[in-house]
Amino acid sequence: MSLVVNTNIASMNAQRSLANGSIELQSAMERLSSGKKINSAADDAAGFAIAELMTTQVRGLNRAVANVNDGLSLLNIAQATGREAIDVLQRMRELTVQGLSGTNSSIDKENLQLEFETLVAELENIGANTKFNGRAIHSETSFSIQTGFDDGDQIHLNTDYISPAIMGTATAGVTSYTNNSDSGGVLSINVDSSDWEFGAHKFAAGDIVLVGSLEPGNNSRGSGLYVAAVADEADGSQTLTIGFSSGSSLQASDELILDSGYAYLVSVAEWVNGAAISHGKSLASADITVDSKANDVLVSIDAALRQRVKGVSQAGSIETRLEFTLSNLLRMAETTEAARSNIRDADFAVEAARLAKAQVLQQSGVAMLAQANAQPQMILSLIRQ
Repeated sequence: MSLVVNTNIASMNAQRSLANGSIELQSAMERLSSGKKINSAADDAAGFAIAELMTTQVRGLNRAVANVNDGLSLLNIAQATGREAIDVLQRMRELTVQGLSGTNSSIDKENLQLEFETLVAELENIGANTKFNGRAIHSETSFSIQTGFDDGDQIHLNTDYISPAIMGTATAGVTSYTNNSDSGGVLSINVDSSDWEFGAHKFAAGDIVLVGSLEPGNNSRGSGLYVAAVADEADGSQTLTIGFSSGSSLQASDELILDSGYAYLVSVAEWVNGAAISHGKSLASADITVDSKANDVLVSIDAALRQRVKGVSQAGSIETRLEFTLSNLLRMAETTEAARSNIRDADFAVEAARLAKAQVLQQSGVAMLAQANAQPQMILSLIRQ
C-alpha cells in the first residue's frame, strides 16, 4: 500500500461509513419516536400502499360501527313506542268490549267513547312526535343503515308496521277465481264505509263504468258489488278482489291503480265471510256507543294489534341482526388493524437494537475518522529533519 498525502482514502471510507451510520441512527430514532416502521413511502413503497388501503377499511368499519349503534338506538325507540301503542290499543279494546255490555247507560257509553277518542289522539301523538335525531320515525317508514365501508353495504329498517298512526293492512277471507267476459272497460269503485275512493285504469278497450259501495255484513248471497283489499305482508303484494251479484262477470287486464299509486291485481271472486280494515285507516272516527259499530271496531283493533305485534317482533329480529352485524364489524376492524400493524408499526425491540448498533457505529466512525485524518501527519514525519 502506498503512503500518500494528496488523497486520504481511509478518511473517505470513514466518512462514508459515518454517513451511513448516521442515516441508520436517524431512521431508528424516527421509528422509535413515531412508533411506525413506515413513516414515508420511501421506507417501503408497497407496504405504504397496502397500509393506506387498510386504513381506509379500518376507518370505514369504525364509522359503520357507529352507524349500527345509531340504528340500534333508533330501533329501541321504535320498539318502545310500538309497545306503547300496543298498550294503548289493548286499553281501547277493553273499552270497546266494555261498551258492548248491555248494563251500560248512555252516559257510561259517552264516557267510554270520550276515553276511546283520547286514546286515539294519543296514538296519533305517538306516531307524529316520535323522533330520532330530528327525523320522525313513524312518518318515514324506511331507514337505511350503512353497515360496511363499501357501497351497497346497507341494512334497511322498515318501521311501517310499528307506526302507531297506521291501523293496518286489510285482511279478509276470500276465495277468488277469474271469470272472463267479452267486454273490457274502466272500473271505479267508491267505498263509502271508509270514505276511500278506488280508481282502476288501463283496462281493456271500452268505457264501461261500474260504481258500488261496500256495506258491512254483505256476502255473496246478497246483491250488488262487493270489494275486498288484501295486502300480503309476506312479500308485499296486494290484491283487490271484486265480487258481483249472481250472473255478473268482468274481464280485467293490465293493472289497477289504488289511491296513492299502488298497483293492485284484479280478479272476479266469490265473496266469503271475512273482516277487513283499510290500509292506513284511522280509528279516529270509530263509534263504540253503537253495538253494531263497536263490533266492527273490535275487528279493526284486533287487526291493528296483530300488525303492531308483528312490527315490534320484526324490529326485535332486526335488532338481533344488527347486534350480530356490530360484533362482526368489530371483529373485522380488529383483524384489519392487526394486519395493518404488522405492516406499518415499529417493533420496539428491533428498533432499540438498531439504535444501539447505530450509536456504537457512529462513535467508532468518529474515532476512525479522527485516526484517518491524522494519518497524513504521520507520513510527513518521514521527511522531517
